[in-house]
This record gives sequence, C-alpha cells and structure tokens, in this order.
Amino acid sequence: MQKSTNILLNFVIALFIISLFSFCNNEPNKISENTCYTISETLVKYSLKDDNGTFSLINLENVNPEHFIIIEDKNPENTCLNADVWAKDNMNVFYKQFKIKGADPSSFKVLKQSYAIDNKKVFFKNEIIPHAKVETFNVIGDYYATDNTTIWFCGKPISGIQNINTFKLFDGYFATDSQYVYLIDNTNFIKLEKANPKYFKTYNTIEKGQNQDIKFYSDSNKVYVYQTNLNNKANFRCFYIKTNIDSFQILKYKYYYKTNKNIYYNSRIIKGVDEKSFKTLGKDYSLDKNYVYYKNIIISKKPTDFKISDNEQFDAKDSTHLFLQGKII
Repeated sequence: MQKSTNILLNFVIALFIISLFSFCNNEPNKISENTCYTISETLVKYSLKDDNGTFSLINLENVNPEHFIIIEDKNPENTCLNADVWAKDNMNVFYKQFKIKGADPSSFKVLKQSYAIDNKKVFFKNEIIPHAKVETFNVIGDYYATDNTTIWFCGKPISGIQNINTFKLFDGYFATDSQYVYLIDNTNFIKLEKANPKYFKTYNTIEKGQNQDIKFYSDSNKVYVYQTNLNNKANFRCFYIKTNIDSFQILKYKYYYKTNKNIYYNSRIIKGVDEKSFKTLGKDYSLDKNYVYYKNIIISKKPTDFKISDNEQFDAKDSTHLFLQGKII
C-alpha cells in the first residue's frame, strides 16, 4: 500500500513539473540577459525603458519568430533606447525595432560604430547609405567611414577632402590627407592652409590629473592648441603658437604656455614679463618679480603680497585691493 502511494505521489509531482514547464514555455522569453528583444511563438517585441524606468514593448512587423536571431547586441545603458542592436529572421533585418528596407539577411554583416553591409549595400543604423561601395567600404573611427570615393560621418557624405586615399583622423578633432591638415567642426572640414600634413602629429604631453579637455598637436614649426568644453557657440577653441615643438612647454595651470621667446595665456603673449621669476597661481592669475597678471593683463604692481583667495566675494587680494576675476572690487 505504501509503495502504491509513493508511485502515485511521484506521478502527480511529475505531472505538475511538466505542466509548469509547458506554462512557462508559452510565455515570452528573453533571448539573452542584456537583450532588448522578447519572443513568443507568434510575436517579437522590442523593449524600451523611459526615464522613470518603465518598460514599453513595441511589436516588430513582418517578423518570423521561429527564425529570429540576434546578430549583435550592444546595450551598455541597459535601456535599449541608445543601443546598437541588430537582429534578423529568414526574411528581414532589423535595427532595434525598425525593419531595414532592402537588407539581405543571408549576407548581412555588422561592422562597427553603427555601420553594416550586405552583399550589395552599406547601412548606417537602419538607413541605406546611397552610392557607398561595399567592396572598399571601411570604418575608420569616430563614426567616420570611407570607400575609395567618399568619406561619411554618421552615414552622411562629407565634401572638401582633397585626397581620400590618404585621409587620416587625429582624435576626431583634426584630419590630414597628403595635401592639407583639416580642423573638424561637426561635419565641416576646415583647411588649415599653413599646417604641414607631412609632419602633423599628436603632441602627447597630457598626464593623469592634467586637463583632459586640452589637446596638443604639432607640425614642423607650430604647436596647435585645441580646447573643448568651452562656454562658446562652437564649444571649442583652436589656435596655433609658432614655435619649434622642442621649445614648447605647458605650465602648471590651465591655458599657460611657454616657448623660448614668450609666455602665453592661450594665444596671447604676456608682454614685458620677466621669464625667470614668472609663475602661475591658478584662477587665471600669475605674477613675476614686477607685476601681477590676470590672464595676459597687468592688474597689480604688488606681487610680493598678492595672494589667491577662496573667499566667496573675491578670488584674490594684495595689501590694498580685493580682486574678482582680475577686477578691483
């Protein structure tokens, strides 16, 4: 009797496990831990998370769930909003929730930085790049790509480059070909007529703890200073100092530079400065044995008792005056 009871109990437990598995198997399942897609027998959905953390599901159109697979899944923010996610079935290719019109799933291949190709076409995200040549198409970095006739940025063609075959990027801020150096301003390439592309290179002097929003480049007789994250319309500033790279020196505080002839605040020479006694103080102040300077302007003749201050009402003082951003208050 006990044996029959145990057999019956085991049978009931087995039926429960099978039923539970069948129930779970009919629910939409995630394909991978970090994926943006869910799939059921009849539907594939793309999942988006808003700023409040609420998910919404978008049905993919003309999709075959049985043959649906992920090609590439880059979702670092884990929201699927700004992800680079590619998938396909036996009929179509998808970028996020968008079907890519004209893409061939059998030959489709993801490159990098949102570019992809099939055997006939080139794509940026879910859009075809017209006239791009698959055979010579190459992603060169910072969302730039090229074939043997055109350069693209984010899938849009760029004009003004003299020699595409020798085109080279420098940190996304400058570029060169065999004839010119170019300053990059979004999709605009500005020729620097006096720059020498043969000798143009990155001047690697930035150390840990220094200002990461200033970059330096050089050619045969100039140093180019590129400053980002500024409060101006372009959000950057670029200028050059005519000097041999070996004589260029970056001083302790931001925006101060020295050559064998002059001391500069940004591109402006600090005139009449005594180089041997000169030192930077911070907050755009500096001094030598004779004067105190704000940026490149003399503001005091009392360097011996001039001090920087953390007071909320003023940022520097000497024996007779208080200063705020170089002005007496």
